[in-house]
Amino acid sequence: MKQTNHYFEKSLEFIFKWEGEISNDPNDPGGLTVFGLSSRYFPVEQWVKAGLSKEEMKRKAKEIYYENFWTKCGEGLNFPLCLFVFDTAVQFSCHKAAKLLQTVINEIFDRLIGYEQIKVDGIIGPKTKEAAARCFIDAYYTLHYKYLIKRIQEYLELSHFKHFGRGWIRRVIDLSNYI
Repeated sequence: MKQTNHYFEKSLEFIFKWEGEISNDPNDPGGLTVFGLSSRYFPVEQWVKAGLSKEEMKRKAKEIYYENFWTKCGEGLNFPLCLFVFDTAVQFSCHKAAKLLQTVINEIFDRLIGYEQIKVDGIIGPKTKEAAARCFIDAYYTLHYKYLIKRIQEYLELSHFKHFGRGWIRRVIDLSNYI
């Protein structure tokens, strides 16, 4: 893992605050999770079976979060937007987090003169980062609040909202405290 930055460390601190060590809730479609990483996608079940310590599992989780989420969905964005997008990627996917960001940027650009729409492709590339930086300067609060509201709207569509919705909303409220 290459050298991480302060924003990643601060964002990961938030993730670990909300994601429990080990969880295997029957209502969670992700199945067994360790520090928020699902056994459907990551080798966390092997970690548990091997009896890894909490610190070792956390170290491995940090590496996965950096390589699979941060570099795709947080790196290069201003704080706290990088945290919002990174945390959304953890909850949904990098693709969904990026599409939400691109959609919000386009909604803001619709109201600002001289701004061109960006492609909603689910990839945070140079154009999305540049557009996010422009919004960060010209529509700071609008960008952040619209993004968090879009995230809540996504939660409302999920069938397991009835089991986890209250906690998800509390998590978004906690994110809003960074604005």
